[in-house]
Amino acid sequence: MKLLALHNRREIESFLNNQSIDNYFYHCSHLESGFWEYTQWFGLCDGGEILALAMLIMKYDQPVLLASSYQEGDSHQLLLLQRLRPYLPRNIYCHLDRHVAEKVFGQHADMRVTPFLNMKWTGQQDSLSHYDPGSIHQLGMADMKEIVSFLETSHPGHLIDEDFIQRGGFVALKENNTIISMAGVVAQSDQYRVVSIGNVATHPDHRRKNLASQTISALIHLLSPTYQTITLNVKAANHAAIRCYQKLGFEETGVFDEVIFS
Repeated sequence: MKLLALHNRREIESFLNNQSIDNYFYHCSHLESGFWEYTQWFGLCDGGEILALAMLIMKYDQPVLLASSYQEGDSHQLLLLQRLRPYLPRNIYCHLDRHVAEKVFGQHADMRVTPFLNMKWTGQQDSLSHYDPGSIHQLGMADMKEIVSFLETSHPGHLIDEDFIQRGGFVALKENNTIISMAGVVAQSDQYRVVSIGNVATHPDHRRKNLASQTISALIHLLSPTYQTITLNVKAANHAAIRCYQKLGFEETGVFDEVIFS
């Protein structure tokens, strides 16, 4: 088995076509123009077959490595990561399989590991929350300054991609013309008809009012006519958010560790 840099879209698509798109939505998104150009793909390959896949994204302030199979105990994914490790930058943000960070990187005081779940919407329209359409606003680049200001207050440590704002993938619930709750697209593939929701946040002064449920429901109504699969991820310890998503019709599809080196 060899670690290879991959440059052929069709080879990567062939691998993804045999995986659960419910989990590999970021990979599908990065086959799209505007993302492909910033992504280096790696595969653990045997006889021309890709056994495990990783991608290193150089589009943001910090390099991003997605090298998870979204299940536990995948020996091929672990071997890929071990072979890739010498070539990785030190300051990096990662999605890795559960419990493999120390096996690959050792123990580091500056390494923070947080378990996450992937979830998929089951398509149950009657599970969505009721909301006032007049209070929901689709956001665009003209709202960028307000979006960033809101996230800095309500969702510190966020990662936002302007491409999805330009495409109209963010909605907000407003009060007195000010954003008080928001959700947006963080991954999107027209080819695979999959989209992922993120940057879900409510202003601290307006929490525990069911606003996030309303905002997510509005975004799902916007996306569901076009996309067959709608996903999100959430911290495994955020039980309140998980219950909220379950009530909206989401179910768990995979697990991974978020690993951040500071």
